[in-house]
Amino acid sequence: MDKRFDIKIADLYRENRYKLFIHANNLVNDEENAKDIVNDVFCSILENENLKENSDDILPLLFVMVKNKCIDFLRHKSVVTKNESIYIAEIYSSWTAKEYAEYEQKIIRMQESINNMAPQMKHIVEEFFLKEKNVLK
Repeated sequence: MDKRFDIKIADLYRENRYKLFIHANNLVNDEENAKDIVNDVFCSILENENLKENSDDILPLLFVMVKNKCIDFLRHKSVVTKNESIYIAEIYSSWTAKEYAEYEQKIIRMQESINNMAPQMKHIVEEFFLKEKNVLK
């Protein structure tokens, strides 16, 4: 591997990662995935022998690569969401009225348990399980 190219890419990454992150985040509206997309683009560049030869004005190409990765991410997310919907519909379509009533009772019992927790514990449970936030950082 050409060390000059690696240094140039490292400099390019430091100078432009935030701009590329903003670009990706505007497209996917998801900060973690936007970071991953930018990192994936730079990994692609390091792995692509053809780009090494034409690395003088690569920034416009980076923006296009980020956009394309975002499109791929959104397409994949759409397929996953569609498959989840189909899966959920298949599972719940076979439930009887009794099963729905039992499920509703479980939810009520969980809500009552959460409401009876100490305030700090209640906050952690709500953030982690209901809002899917990592409160253990």
